[in-house]
Amino acid sequence: EKMAGFFNLPPVTQTATIIFLVTTITTLLGIVKSHFYFFDKERFLEGEYWRLFTSMFFLGGDGPFTFLYIFTTIMIWSKLEKECFVGKGGDFLMLIMYAMGFTAIFAIWIFPFHSLSQVFL
Repeated sequence: EKMAGFFNLPPVTQTATIIFLVTTITTLLGIVKSHFYFFDKERFLEGEYWRLFTSMFFLGGDGPFTFLYIFTTIMIWSKLEKECFVGKGGDFLMLIMYAMGFTAIFAIWIFPFHSLSQVFL
């Protein structure tokens, strides 16, 4: 009964929720350091392409607003997927993939910092 809300989420948002929670909980428990998930331009160009994926789905840290960020993101993605991409989960997934791609382009060729994490320090 408590999980009913989770199972009412659209499929792409549901999968993203699991990834959000896994990346956040693994850092909170100390299993993985948060820098492992950050996008690092040099490491990305050396072949660590997974950093693009994990940086898009790691919304956390150990601050009080971590779960608020996750909740807000889930609500926005869910609304988008339910209202703008009805029955078109693949199209919504492509939107997310384009966002990841443009983020990489922005970070690699335009953004002057070594790492995206330096912006927030």
